Amino acid sequence: MAYQLNKLYESGEFGAGQTVALFEEEPFNPADIAAYQHCYGTSASVSTVNVGAGPGEYKSGLGGEAELDIEQVIGLAPKANVIVY
Repeated sequence: MAYQLNKLYESGEFGAGQTVALFEEEPFNPADIAAYQHCYGTSASVSTVNVGAGPGEYKSGLGGEAELDIEQVIGLAPKANVIVY
């Protein structure tokens, strides 16, 4: 596997007890993350910590990279805690 996650999956933990921090320079739509998790049956904890003034308010139709990054982490480690800075 490209990410060498075989042992993680073999243990059945799927990231449980681990925290993944992501730095994003754009806001994300929490509803998109919720829809992804509903679709794939995951329930990863996703929280945000604003740095400085934060990324600003999410506006529909802009960006999307932050959602993809968060969803990628959830897809690889669906039981991990995700903190988005």
